[in-house]
Amino acid sequence: MIFGENATYWIAYFIIYSFLGWLVEVLHAYKRSGGWVNRGFIKGPFCPIYGFGGLLLLVVLSPIRENWFSLFLGAVLLITLLEFVTGLVLETLFGAKWWDYQDMKFHIKGYVCPRYSLLFGVLAVVTIKGIHPFVETAVEGTPLLYLQTASLILLTYLVVDFIQTVLEIIGMNQMLRELQQKIEELRQLEIRETLLKERKEKLGQMEKQVEEVEVRLNMIKEHFKELKIEYEAMLRAGLARYRRILKAFPKFQSKRFQKGYKKLKERFRSLKN
Repeated sequence: MIFGENATYWIAYFIIYSFLGWLVEVLHAYKRSGGWVNRGFIKGPFCPIYGFGGLLLLVVLSPIRENWFSLFLGAVLLITLLEFVTGLVLETLFGAKWWDYQDMKFHIKGYVCPRYSLLFGVLAVVTIKGIHPFVETAVEGTPLLYLQTASLILLTYLVVDFIQTVLEIIGMNQMLRELQQKIEELRQLEIRETLLKERKEKLGQMEKQVEEVEVRLNMIKEHFKELKIEYEAMLRAGLARYRRILKAFPKFQSKRFQKGYKKLKERFRSLKN
């Protein structure tokens, strides 16, 4: 097989904790909203950040796992660092925030806050002291060939799912860029139309100039209609294609295309109501 025994165990831990993390996020979202929402970054039932977090905790904190306080403090620091770095990297790569703690006290740029850092610390202690021994026993008790095969299949699925999600986000950003351009063009046309209407009123009886302005005004109106149709079509297409992301991440913020995303989100909310 492509993986050795130790590598297979670590991959299995990564997949298991990615799934358990996804389950925690889904249950947390259900408790807050009363509905089932896929809270994972990717489409499948996995949250890779929890998988990486689980491996990080196991590797770094194993030497101090017997000291409850040290384990808790170390978990809080490690998870806070992981969450901050992950949020920063995602915003840098995709120009968007996937979660935002700005409504929480003492947050750091919306990426981390004490409340969730402490909760994750408690969760980490429970995981290492209470859950991982059972996970470890189950993983090491599974025949190696079966475990290697399952790990390879699931890891391949995760990689493919991750790539598809990244391509989906890139497509969404492109759509938001074009949508924002349409919004700006519509705004400019509205300004020009207003100015021409004012000019038309001032011209009064100057028939020749009035006719000229009328022709230009009609051209602008036609252009406005065409842009409006394209704008509405893009909104409908965006809602159809990215409804999952809009529903799963209500605090998602596009830093690069704020106007476009605001209109998309407003339309999404209006459909929900």
